Amino acid sequence: MSDLRKQGQLAHNATSEDFAFLDLFDLAESDFEERCRWCSLIHRSMIELGAQLPEVGRPGYARVSFQEGRPIYVEWTGKSRITAEIYQIEGMSAQPGHSDAIPGLGYASDICPSLSSAETFDRIKSWVSQCEKTHFECKRLFPAAPRRLLDIEDPYCIRLVANRAEPVDYIALSHRWGKIQPCKTTQASLTERMTLILWEQLPKTYQDAIIVAQRLGISYIWIDSLCIVQDDLVEWVTESVKMSAIFEDSYLTIAATSALDDDHGFLESSAVRANYFSRSVDLSDYGVEGDPVRVRTIHDFRTEDGTNYLAKRAWALQESLFPHRLLTIGATVRLECRRGTFCECGSGLSPDPFCGPAAIFRKVDRTGFFKNVASDQQTIDRYDFWYHNIVVEYTDRKLTFHKDRLPAIAALARRYALLTNDVYLAGLWKTDLTFGMCWATERGATHIPERAPSWSWASLEGLVRWPSALRGITKPSMEVLSTQLDTKIEYGSMLVRARARAAWLQISWSEDNQHRKFDWQLKSDRRDAPILSSEGGLGYAQFDCPLFEQYPLSFLQYKRPNLRRSASHEYQVNRVFKGNVLCILLREPNGLDRNQGYIFLILGAKVRNNSTQRSGLRWDPDMQETRDPPSERYERLGTLRIDIRHYYPVASRELFDTWLNSMTTEHIILE
Repeated sequence: MSDLRKQGQLAHNATSEDFAFLDLFDLAESDFEERCRWCSLIHRSMIELGAQLPEVGRPGYARVSFQEGRPIYVEWTGKSRITAEIYQIEGMSAQPGHSDAIPGLGYASDICPSLSSAETFDRIKSWVSQCEKTHFECKRLFPAAPRRLLDIEDPYCIRLVANRAEPVDYIALSHRWGKIQPCKTTQASLTERMTLILWEQLPKTYQDAIIVAQRLGISYIWIDSLCIVQDDLVEWVTESVKMSAIFEDSYLTIAATSALDDDHGFLESSAVRANYFSRSVDLSDYGVEGDPVRVRTIHDFRTEDGTNYLAKRAWALQESLFPHRLLTIGATVRLECRRGTFCECGSGLSPDPFCGPAAIFRKVDRTGFFKNVASDQQTIDRYDFWYHNIVVEYTDRKLTFHKDRLPAIAALARRYALLTNDVYLAGLWKTDLTFGMCWATERGATHIPERAPSWSWASLEGLVRWPSALRGITKPSMEVLSTQLDTKIEYGSMLVRARARAAWLQISWSEDNQHRKFDWQLKSDRRDAPILSSEGGLGYAQFDCPLFEQYPLSFLQYKRPNLRRSASHEYQVNRVFKGNVLCILLREPNGLDRNQGYIFLILGAKVRNNSTQRSGLRWDPDMQETRDPPSERYERLGTLRIDIRHYYPVASRELFDTWLNSMTTEHIILE
């Protein structure tokens, strides 16, 4: 703030090192009496945006951020909250001998009223030209043409072309299909599409993408629904794993973020865009002639989520990570390459100082991805980026078809398999399975039967996360002996050797008008005292999805159900679920402090073909331990983490130690 104080003593009531806090009535009075040019600039700018003083007697302030050579950012809290960016246009000073209308005030660019204007496309061309000429990391090495492309050189003869041997510049389109997709290539229409596609047959989003490509001088475009035969399953599977190369080898990729579906298009200006148009600020009484000083609502990508229809689309994640250059056309236009970003506002992607750290907002980490796939990265870093960045972001996105959960990330998985020289197993990595299986659902998830094995996060629909500090304080305890996946990855199993112990689990959910409550107890047997519970503080259990009780064939005699995954959320509230489970030790502490970081998998025994099977390792009512080779299969129900603190009751710690020491090493099959 020292620069700010020097220039007109703006910070009359500054109370923060980063911001000046100005009383709104003092600010208005200073402007009316022309005591301070900076106060006048801020007050008049905010009035242009419709700001009003609060009612008499009610507090109001302006929080101001100013750095030398940067625009001024203001948060006005009067009758309503308004954020503003105040800047000047370069070369518009009317003062002889001065390049700046207001020395010290930073520059930015006005946002053009029309997305399809010549000025907008001139900016895009200049960004791409600068990237091509000066960014060595953005150069495409040995680009190859996709299997099919749309030839758009002649606007009156658009058609599919196939198997081009020589490299060509092409643009790829990332878009949201919508619920209905009539414009697609099928086996029946392929021959016709290779001859001619009428302009009227193309939906608005495709037309806009072709217009962008033609105005950038590119003769080919790749659009998934037209360039892949949609009813040819073999081709669809083959091409889906090539997505990384298709988007990475593109001249640039268009992200049509403002198109709700393919019928809406993205080149027409919207009310959201109009919100960022600038207004001139009159400072003629301070000797500033003309209108070089502007004010507008702060443009920041973090506030665009409501109009970014690709931000929640699962397929769009890998489409946004692979391209060397990503041209986003939404409320505004921006280009992201492997070195930096360009935005038509001239202030970068996240200039708003009142918006919070960029890391807490939804944003695909392209820079982090490029660094992570660099040749000098450690394999462990790649695993961590896969779990904490890619999968966490990916599982919070939606799919039109549940079956696409693994195919929509297959191209990314293929890239990481090459980088790590590891085997990809339904969203996890064979060498890192014990850490990969530590995932837990962030909030209520839904079990999708027959989509992936239960030990994979892909078996659920919902956000999952991994404990961030877990790797550094734990080591593997479970050993994976073998794995088996079918070709469709719908079914899979693994044989593991781990310390295991059968247990009795009781879970209850309840809710009232105030909140929802979740309680659980884990016992050695149903008649014993709890070893661990939600109230004891010793352990933290997370269950993957709703559960149900499944009785073996002889339930009338023993009345001892197994707990299983449920694909339905019905009847979960205000009920108590209890049954046999199996706990296996997945990871254990790796340091001198043996009390930190026990991770268990909670498993449920599967009953198949109307046969009775043991629940855990102890099926018979007398709980006699058996040592037979594993014949039953188990599915994952959740995870249990134990961190023993010194202030926990001694009795609780001793009870857990006794239970832990009673575990025996067993061979177990997980499905």
